[in-house]
Amino acid sequence: MTTAQRIAIATPAEGLLVYDTDLKSFYYYSASAWAAMSSTTNGRANFKRIKSTDNLAVVLATELAAGGGAKYVLTANTLYEINGMVTFNFPIDLNNA
Repeated sequence: MTTAQRIAIATPAEGLLVYDTDLKSFYYYSASAWAAMSSTTNGRANFKRIKSTDNLAVVLATELAAGGGAKYVLTANTLYEINGMVTFNFPIDLNNA
């Protein structure tokens, strides 16, 4: 639906989820306001995919540095996707991710 159609919903149910075709983003209704599910238009700006074939020291270098080389500290506001069986050689600190 368009932005105008979304805003025109008179009494949206709590948690109602819609896709805004103008803004190319999902929106949900929460506590009397619409909120975007993503902070960017494409929704993938802060995204990391970790595969079983990846070298974790390279793919998660920033997270390992943030953990002082002893753990992976995940970055808040980043979506992490883990594909396959991945064996982490250090603990993971979710850091509210």
